[in-house]
Amino acid sequence: AATVDYYDITISQEIGTVSFGTLLTECITQGLFCSAVHRGSAGDLFGSTDSYVSGTNVNVGYVRERGVDFSFDYQRSLSDFGLRNAGRVALSFAGTYLESLKEQAAPGVPAYDCAGLYGLTCGFPRPHWRHTMRATWLAPPGTAIEGLGVSLRWRYIGSVGLDKNLTGTILAQGKPDYVDAVLASRQYLDLTLSYQLKSQDIAFRLGVNNLTGEDPPLTSTTGANAFANPQFFGDANTYPVLYDSLGRVVFLGVTANF
Repeated sequence: AATVDYYDITISQEIGTVSFGTLLTECITQGLFCSAVHRGSAGDLFGSTDSYVSGTNVNVGYVRERGVDFSFDYQRSLSDFGLRNAGRVALSFAGTYLESLKEQAAPGVPAYDCAGLYGLTCGFPRPHWRHTMRATWLAPPGTAIEGLGVSLRWRYIGSVGLDKNLTGTILAQGKPDYVDAVLASRQYLDLTLSYQLKSQDIAFRLGVNNLTGEDPPLTSTTGANAFANPQFFGDANTYPVLYDSLGRVVFLGVTANF
């Protein structure tokens, strides 16, 4: 089975916060959001209890995300290929192409497109393309190894650029940062060995995620934007929700149904 789905989702007046950079930029250039900027008695923005920039929740502008989802599932007995008592194979694939991710911090503020970007405004990396593909072999029934399975998963995350480097757009902030300009693409391989007991509802799993021990892309520019859940904040100079920050991980699990 294969599917291709186009999506176009718009959320208006989403509850969120306006990013620090947008607040200051729009106050200076357009006179917007200036009520959120509180200067101290010395005219400073930081360093005293009465100097700060307010970032409370408000009804922000809108978010519009467009893209295409792809999926594919295939199962076949190896006996169909002349391999008797060789078990079954299953293939699955799920990928997403992000065409655009337009966000508006507040009504009247120009919208910006975060597709393929990350940074202090766009926050969490949004690659144009990412996918997961899995190949599984299942032992043939009625044999001594019935219930055994081996699965190999391939995860791919496309590269993203730093939002502040987009000169000539509302995302541009200060001088271009060539050190953090790009978070390169990452590929991960995960291997899992499973065994289902024949007479009982108990399954055992042993596996390794990030089999080759790939390091996550590192950056000094991490943060969350106005539309991101706090779990999407950068941490340890990367984004652990998206990338494998711990390297190779070995796991063992048991599932029992009663």
